[in-house]
Amino acid sequence: MDYQSLHELFHEQVYPSEPNEWDIEDALIDLEGLDDDNQRSLLQAVPTIWPISHSLAFSFLKDGARLVQSFDNDILAEWLRRVLHHYEVGGLKEARTYMASLDKSLISGEKDTNSVFLENQLGRFLAYARGVSGLGLNVQESSLLYTDTETLYLPRKVTFFDNFNDNVLYYKLMIGLLSCCILQGSFGRHRFVKKAWTQESKRPKEMSVVDYFAQFEKPRC
Repeated sequence: MDYQSLHELFHEQVYPSEPNEWDIEDALIDLEGLDDDNQRSLLQAVPTIWPISHSLAFSFLKDGARLVQSFDNDILAEWLRRVLHHYEVGGLKEARTYMASLDKSLISGEKDTNSVFLENQLGRFLAYARGVSGLGLNVQESSLLYTDTETLYLPRKVTFFDNFNDNVLYYKLMIGLLSCCILQGSFGRHRFVKKAWTQESKRPKEMSVVDYFAQFEKPRC
């Protein structure tokens, strides 16, 4: 397609938005050198990205024009998924950093069928967390495994086992452990405050967290 055709198709994909013409030209000019199939593949992804971020959509077209010839349609779809994931995790800057160079794992021919990604199983794990706890818990990605008693923060990816189903069970183990801690009140304030009677006042005296753990034989453990 020539530039005019690309311009018309782009406007169809973002209607009723009316973006700045300079931004459109900057994003589309590199698409002119591609064949029709690659042009359409990139532009057809725009309606998915546009409602999330206009700037991300423009960056996707520019970087996509450089990389798309290394992709087939399945790889392009996976690349788009990863772009959106990076945007969700780290915003526009992280997504642009990811798009700046070719993700070689996409074209290596090696498919990871054993790892479990939280984002792909989020609905499943959310239902499990609420079912096993009986609470309206939420599930969210984090670099640390913990909970604030309202949300379970889980790792982005589990690759502990060489089996997909076992890695799913590993996620469920983490969910079950955190849920049980919440139900048992393990993270409640009363767990970290000990009331002691003093001979002088005969009244309860609160003990700080540091003093509480200092009573143990190996407090640092």
